[in-house]
Amino acid sequence: MLDQQQLHADPLLRDPQAAEFLGTTRASLRQSRYKGKLFGKTAPRFLKLGRSVRYRFSELVNFLSQFSEYANNAEHQEASESYTKIAPNAAKTQSTHGKDG
Repeated sequence: MLDQQQLHADPLLRDPQAAEFLGTTRASLRQSRYKGKLFGKTAPRFLKLGRSVRYRFSELVNFLSQFSEYANNAEHQEASESYTKIAPNAAKTQSTHGKDG
């Protein structure tokens, strides 16, 4: 059986808390459970407890770790340009899909 310390080590967050932590809306989070995508990545895993939904804090942290961090926009631009040089067809495909929706 789990003791109190183990329970608090990885708390379960409700929809509003998880959405706030991820910087999105509850509606986007709800849609991600249906579509399986959030911010263009595989949506975070969740627990279904009866009619309630919970997210493990560690799962949300793992989800965010998929994204790159930048100090400023110039750094982001530099990374994007080097990605385009490495995989020009992938960047072209993404921009084409972005126009269609």
